[in-house]
Amino acid sequence: AAGAAASASSFSGFAPPPAASASSRRASSSSSFFSFSRPSLPLLRMADTTAAESPAAPTGEEKAELEAAIAAKGDEIRAAKDGGASKSDVAPLVEELLALKAKLDPEAAARAAAEKEA
Repeated sequence: AAGAAASASSFSGFAPPPAASASSRRASSSSSFFSFSRPSLPLLRMADTTAAESPAAPTGEEKAELEAAIAAKGDEIRAAKDGGASKSDVAPLVEELLALKAKLDPEAAARAAAEKEA
């Protein structure tokens, strides 16, 4: 047991750092107790790809025109369904409606396309 105690005390992996004198603590008062030196690494920034990939949102007037066209296309689809049109007859109208909605909100259309692929 005495040999184990002697070998444990000679292990320096967990030794506390030497105490700093009062004068050296005052000299380094600008740095905090928990300041650590960070390695100087270059800063990496994510590229902003959203602006390059998605077209600009429509202006107020264009937005109003698109909303009116979307409402009209929706009414056309509803009327076709009420008239007994099959899914294959309505599918092209739905595609046109989705294209209009994509013009209205390009970011939402891009997210929907990404979700559809996943």
